[in-house]
Amino acid sequence: MDHHTASRCRPSGHATGVRADGPLQRPGWRARGAVAAVALGLMAACAGAAGPAGAAGLPTADYACWADLGTGASLCVDRGVDLVAAVARERGVLLTVPDGAIPGSLPASARSASTGAATTGTAAVASTVISVIYDNSGYGGGSYALSISSGCGWGVASLGSIGWNDRASSYRSFNGCTTALFANENYAGSSTGYTTNASGLGGLNDQASSWSVH
Repeated sequence: MDHHTASRCRPSGHATGVRADGPLQRPGWRARGAVAAVALGLMAACAGAAGPAGAAGLPTADYACWADLGTGASLCVDRGVDLVAAVARERGVLLTVPDGAIPGSLPASARSASTGAATTGTAAVASTVISVIYDNSGYGGGSYALSISSGCGWGVASLGSIGWNDRASSYRSFNGCTTALFANENYAGSSTGYTTNASGLGGLNDQASSWSVH
């Protein structure tokens, strides 16, 4: 795990401990096999904020992050904040994810009441988590989760664009998908091979530069 720096802004009205993820730049995200890349960026609320709260490091082991591959919505939370509940509250997205997949998030049964209250009166959108990478082996530490409404064929061609270059140490896949991490950007170089879960990455530990979900 290494540490990267970038400026990030905190959208106005967000609760303490919750913030939008930094810019996700083309060609970092793309639908595998699609003609055009999907450019992800900060949410409009972030772009329209009075200004950045200040420079800060991209997520380390203290943070959990999420991005939706279809809409480009993203969010990061501090350690101790339930990411799944925060996504429902701040983005109106109800994530489908197994209990324990995102460190620090409560079990669904413990979260249901607060999530329902948070999304009352809003058009909640469902999205399924298909892959999560972790700072530590054994699925621990900081994490980054990808979700999509359906399907598996997506990738992050440059993990550096989301602050995760040479950082991941394990991963899990869900909803029938499999994951592979590659040593180089654009899905090149040695890889883990496509597997559902990897509690350790062997020679690719802290060496991955792109992320594919198949």
